Amino acid sequence: LVSGSTAWLNPHGYLPAELYAFLPFFGAMAALYSALLALWVGLCVRHRSLLLPLQVYIGGVILLGWLEAVTWYRDYDLFNAGGSRGVVPIVLGVLASTAKKTVSRLLLL
Repeated sequence: LVSGSTAWLNPHGYLPAELYAFLPFFGAMAALYSALLALWVGLCVRHRSLLLPLQVYIGGVILLGWLEAVTWYRDYDLFNAGGSRGVVPIVLGVLASTAKKTVSRLLLL
């Protein structure tokens, strides 16, 4: 019986080539969501006396999108740096993605 493990290190890190494009993509998405969230919160604070509950839920969807993008970016960054993936970032990313899709679809009803 033989046992062992292998580790593959690319010039950019441990991330496989088919997943490497996700790292800058989710980094850019996190930056865009950060800017959108800051703009949305600023506008909501400025017009807080006129806010509708729908606009608060839209802010929640933006926040969930930001959480999703940051979580996936961090997951791919940790995978690229260390060569292994943690369970917590994957579960948090899937939960944030599912919650964002659920809330955004409920807003359409």
